[in-house]
Amino acid sequence: MKSWQDLHSPPAKTLPPIQDPHLLKLVLDFCDYQLQDLKKHPYTVQPHAQNLIRFVLPYFFHEKAVASLDDMKKFSVKMHYFLRDELGITATKIRYIQMSLSMFWRWLEEEQIVSGRLILRRALQDRKTTPLQILPIPDKILTWQTPHEDLRLLLLLAYFFSLRPQEIFALRPSDFSAGASAKAMEACRVMGQAQLFDRFVVAIRAQRSRRIGMCEPKSNSSGLVACFHKEGAEQIVSLLKPKPRDQYLFPMGNDWYFKRWRRDGYPRLTIKDCRRASLYWLGHYTALDIVGLRNHARHADIKTTALYVRRPLDDLDAIQDSLDLDC
Repeated sequence: MKSWQDLHSPPAKTLPPIQDPHLLKLVLDFCDYQLQDLKKHPYTVQPHAQNLIRFVLPYFFHEKAVASLDDMKKFSVKMHYFLRDELGITATKIRYIQMSLSMFWRWLEEEQIVSGRLILRRALQDRKTTPLQILPIPDKILTWQTPHEDLRLLLLLAYFFSLRPQEIFALRPSDFSAGASAKAMEACRVMGQAQLFDRFVVAIRAQRSRRIGMCEPKSNSSGLVACFHKEGAEQIVSLLKPKPRDQYLFPMGNDWYFKRWRRDGYPRLTIKDCRRASLYWLGHYTALDIVGLRNHARHADIKTTALYVRRPLDDLDAIQDSLDLDC
């Protein structure tokens, strides 16, 4: 096992900071422009200066030995490989470094010091799936005791509708429909065919982003979503009825609820994991087929659904591509 020192030791290869007076003056002028003209806070500007002096300019002028600023265009495409593979920098940090370079290059163009497009590519890394700590069944969700009514409603919506957190935060009571009118809708008919509850739906029309607030749902996510459990639907309705029809169920900011959930929410289950646990249960303990699961989860790719519900990937391509009317 690696020691603490090994885990936190610097990468094997490092770059010497840039010391050329002309380049340093350009960085200082760029920072002055950010501070004076754009009225940016010093705490915002300082990381850009550090990225330029420690990583960007040393890469081009030491590692690639370019003759001029314009020549940086020749090597910008491969910069993320060097930062990732040679310096061991994370994909998130590389994005910040590239952001600093993009802003610096744009300023150089405005000052007519350079010309032409500087191309940068994303630093992709292998996706790692995070296993769920627990897999609660519906009965465990229904019997969870908490004095916080809003957190209870959040749990019920996330689990029994398999909703994303950002979708829940944009909901109002007027988005829900129950009874015979809901039963006639396609989302409920699919649940009924799988012997699940089929009389309660919600319309996903928007989502609330942490950064930009209310916005359109992510691709393929808008539409009607059915609740698959009778007792879960009854508890949700009992919590919705006292609330004004056109007011948001969760009026505070997203982070406010995330922080409260970490402190007082369902133990060992994040808000996002409520949806994952819900899809896992549907995939293992109900008759809902993989296509119905994909439509309920509103995934663009059926392989994503298979990953969520831990279904085998065999024959998924055949399910999507088959044109045999008799199969």
